Amino acid sequence: MNTKKTLGFIALAVVIIATILLLEKGGVLGKRPIGQHTSRLEKYLCPRCENRDEDRPTCEKCGQTGFVWLDPTQYDVENLKLKKFAQ
Repeated sequence: MNTKKTLGFIALAVVIIATILLLEKGGVLGKRPIGQHTSRLEKYLCPRCENRDEDRPTCEKCGQTGFVWLDPTQYDVENLKLKKFAQ
């Protein structure tokens, strides 16, 4: 009878730990809503390829998109001489 209880507690512990790990990996626990992460981001031309057709397909800085998203409160965009993308 003790063996069944012990196995039950072990199974319950495994289920609880697995649930916590899955929730953390999926970004449910300990994460802010996505709007809080992206609300201050602004779109700039990639400083490496500057969205040029011949350079963009091999650019790793922007992931071949020609643009980067930055938070201007975190970076000094004037000193970096980044060109803001007018939408």
